[in-house]
Amino acid sequence: KTGAEVMGTVLYILCLCVGVIVGGFVRFGKSYFKEKGKNYATKEDFDGLLEQTRQLTQATKEIEHKMSADTWDRQKRWELKQSILFEASRRLIEMDDSLLSLSSTLTIANESENVAWEEKKAEAYKRWANASTAMEDTRFLVAVVCTLELINAISGYAMLATQVFVALGKKDLDAYKTGRKEIVRKLFVAQTAVRKELGFESLHKPQSNESSAS
Repeated sequence: KTGAEVMGTVLYILCLCVGVIVGGFVRFGKSYFKEKGKNYATKEDFDGLLEQTRQLTQATKEIEHKMSADTWDRQKRWELKQSILFEASRRLIEMDDSLLSLSSTLTIANESENVAWEEKKAEAYKRWANASTAMEDTRFLVAVVCTLELINAISGYAMLATQVFVALGKKDLDAYKTGRKEIVRKLFVAQTAVRKELGFESLHKPQSNESSAS
């Protein structure tokens, strides 16, 4: 072959090799950048998932904290209300007992007015005064945390008991006996209202003396 033919053949082979090499680089580049793109997209998706998880965890913690705080508040309010209701129940009984004691003491005045009786009368008045004052304090607390039904029930009994006390002080010694039926009824209403606030069953209505005798 002539020199020109040989040179042409060599150039052809070189071009062919260059084409193969370039083609290989192009295919490799496409594959490389495509894979890199996938990896980048995957990383973005992963970062996004992490952020969503972080936000969800934070929101869950905030909800749990709020629920815990609300539960604690409700529990404390219930404990306070329960304490006041128990106190109200005790005050009702003490007021009723002190009124009965005072009535009994004043009733025997005509039979034995002596130093011992005067001391007993003073003690009965003092007991009533303490019970009445304690009831007023309890009525204020009941008015703050309890229902209107209970407020009215306790106030109704306390007012009637006070009226009987005033009548006894005016020498109406039959005031307690005369008003006993209504006193028992109002005391029952107040105690039932306390039990209702506590979530207990109602009391059985007490029988009057008339119905018991029949």
